[in-house]
Amino acid sequence: MLSRKIILSAVVAAFAMAPSIASAATNLITNGDFSAGNSGFTTQYNYVSPAPNIMWDEGNITIAANPMSVHNYWVNLPGSNPMLIANGATAGNLTIWQESAINVVGGSKYNFGAQVMNVCCNDSFTGSNSPSSIIFQISTDGVTWTDLVSHTTTPPSDAGLPTTLSALYTAGATGTISLRAINDINAPSGNDFALDNLSFASAVPEPGTWAMLFLGFGAIGLMMRRRQARGLTIAA
Repeated sequence: MLSRKIILSAVVAAFAMAPSIASAATNLITNGDFSAGNSGFTTQYNYVSPAPNIMWDEGNITIAANPMSVHNYWVNLPGSNPMLIANGATAGNLTIWQESAINVVGGSKYNFGAQVMNVCCNDSFTGSNSPSSIIFQISTDGVTWTDLVSHTTTPPSDAGLPTTLSALYTAGATGTISLRAINDINAPSGNDFALDNLSFASAVPEPGTWAMLFLGFGAIGLMMRRRQARGLTIAA
């Protein structure tokens, strides 16, 4: 028979491993960490290849690891991973990033996640510094959009500090959805930001998670039956 120590270990392992296994669900966003550069998404911004001071014009985006490497006033983050960096547009709520044709199953729940960072500015900047207001949205038809989650930066105190966002989405029907990010602030000075680690994945635990949980619950049931059996023997 299993000892109480083994049983408790199985239960603890079941619950300890469940979050890590569930978090390994497949990311349905093609290039959410931008490690593949300018691919896997569309944009209404103007993409430019990373180069020193290439990001001075509003409405430009690039993929780079260090904001200061593309704009001399932006924060210096040497050794960072690639991210989508934008100089906020001054006209209209243009789409910064969008991915379409993401398959979903009706009634299923999905976790959306993203990181947003204000990149303006380093200590050499003395101009006005507008915030950015990034809104992540979802659509089932590519026409009507519903807000998932949003974040407004607070320059200059949050420059270089990523904020993690998350939202839970339940698919109304089996089919495809689109995701996008817009910025509804159109100021020309400041209003510079980065997006990174975008994810959209099933919120249902993976099979391995269920197996561990069943093992844990089975162990609890076995322990309870043993205790009941001992009680009956003593009573007799």
